[in-house]
Amino acid sequence: MTATHKFALSAAVLLLSACLAGCAQQEQEEGPDYADDEAVAAIADGLEERSDIADAHRAEGTDQTTKALVETTQVEIDAVAPMRNRQFEDSRLQEAVLAYANLLDDMKTAAESSPIDDIDFIQEWTALYGERSVAIKEFVDDWGLTVDEAHQTHLDEILRNATAVEAKADVEEAAQALVASMAFEMVDNGYGFYTYTAVAENTTGIDFGSFSIRLDLYDADGVKVEETHAFTSSWPSGEKVKFEAFSQTAAAEARVTVDTYQAQSS
Repeated sequence: MTATHKFALSAAVLLLSACLAGCAQQEQEEGPDYADDEAVAAIADGLEERSDIADAHRAEGTDQTTKALVETTQVEIDAVAPMRNRQFEDSRLQEAVLAYANLLDDMKTAAESSPIDDIDFIQEWTALYGERSVAIKEFVDDWGLTVDEAHQTHLDEILRNATAVEAKADVEEAAQALVASMAFEMVDNGYGFYTYTAVAENTTGIDFGSFSIRLDLYDADGVKVEETHAFTSSWPSGEKVKFEAFSQTAAAEARVTVDTYQAQSS
């Protein structure tokens, strides 16, 4: 090999090494193709398109139909679908996006499976819509989701619904916590009559109006033999209330559950 050829070969090797190093450095600088910003934008786009389609159905008087529910949900499904297999930098955002996509699938399935005026469907759809509202509020609060001015009113309605859903859940959690703290004692009144008594303090910070609980009474074999109830018509926060239930069963165990309650508006 001549000196000229050796020089040319060395130069080529050096050039190739430089190119490889440059490409590797560029790839390292660019990093993974994270979908975080795209995902939030895609959800916002789906909301805007859903709002437009819903408005069109409303103008035609067809908004309360299965077709409208399926179509408006499908546009959101299509918007978020490309994000299912993308890589995220924020793992919590990824979980939220995937959960949202699955929720939309559940909403579409519900809309396709039952008549729109069926009471069970109405209850299911209301619950799913509430979950969706809370999820959207999370995207707004935690990841800065926004829509354009033309769709802001629609987003505001969703956020108000989310706040109401969260408040209702807080009250339900508080009611369950109160019942979980109750320990009923049985008093033998004679002649086969028994009183079950518990004193509980409302430490939830929520004022309740009526509050009713159910006692399921079980014998020594674990068989439920009777249900009885205890009730108060008013239970402000910070107040202790004595609950009494009456029965003709000397139970080996009394299990307490929430029956009904009414939270007073602040």
